[in-house]
Amino acid sequence: MNYYLNVLKNYAVFTGRTRRSEYWFFVLFNLIIGFVLGVIDGLLNLSIGKNTGVLGTIYSLAVFIPSIAVMVRRLHDTNRSGWWIFIGLIPIVGAIVLIIFAIQDGTPGENKYGQNPKSASATTVSEDTVFTDTVTVETPAATVPEVKPEPIATAPEAQDSNNTQPLG
Repeated sequence: MNYYLNVLKNYAVFTGRTRRSEYWFFVLFNLIIGFVLGVIDGLLNLSIGKNTGVLGTIYSLAVFIPSIAVMVRRLHDTNRSGWWIFIGLIPIVGAIVLIIFAIQDGTPGENKYGQNPKSASATTVSEDTVFTDTVTVETPAATVPEVKPEPIATAPEAQDSNNTQPLG
């Protein structure tokens, strides 16, 4: 789910690279959400045309730009220009080529589109990212003055052993 939300947060970011898992989880969630919305459209009889549901159309329009952006970043991960996305306009062959590109492993290490997203040091930077450095400061142990316990004073009745009274 984090992969899906990460793509939506970077909905118009066409720079950088995207891992295969992020791309394919986004595709998977789109298919699941599209199927559910299609069922809801069918149950509620919400349709624009013969086979087009209202909710499905709204969702498709909402994820159109993020879908293009994540595909461009996926192409960047395989060290290809984002312009390769236009090969998808060629019927059948274009879709097959894009699927093959999306399946391929990304370029190891850094390429001209950025650092490898698989590497531990790679970070995704968005406009609202705040960088903070954690600084550990060691301070010498504070010296606490030694406190000597004072004897506890007892109540006057307890000190007088002659003051015994029977109970009851």
